[in-house]
Amino acid sequence: MMNKIGRNDPCPCDSGEKYKRCCLAKDEAAQRIEREAFSAELQKKVEQVQQLFATEQQRDELAEGMRAMGNLMRRGQFEQANRLGQDILIRQPGVHERYDGLARDCIERGLPQQAIAWYEKCLELVRAEPDRYPPSAEKRYQHLIGMLGGGNTEGSETAS
Repeated sequence: MMNKIGRNDPCPCDSGEKYKRCCLAKDEAAQRIEREAFSAELQKKVEQVQQLFATEQQRDELAEGMRAMGNLMRRGQFEQANRLGQDILIRQPGVHERYDGLARDCIERGLPQQAIAWYEKCLELVRAEPDRYPPSAEKRYQHLIGMLGGGNTEGSETAS
């Protein structure tokens, strides 16, 4: 076990001076840098855990909301399903499943133009983050838009 060096003890570097007049400031600076590095690393880990927790919580919330939307649609409660879908969208923009669900709701309600608009939003998200989606996702949304009578989407093949 290492003994703590007192301020007025001789400096361990054998300079012959007191520790406070020789290496104390340098040692304190090194300790401060070490504490700051540890603190920064700890903060980074805390943020990673918080982000992971938030992501899992968002996924759970999304899955629960999508199940509820599906149940409402199966019962013919399209207006409530649409409101729920839009509420989910407000809380979690940027995930294509929300828009996909709203598009399916519009199809069920006989609103193809609104469905096309939601599918175009899906397509926009897929194109913006191609690494998050399988290669078939873009073609799927292009096909759905075309089937509903939507115009050309950049690079899409629309049905005649």
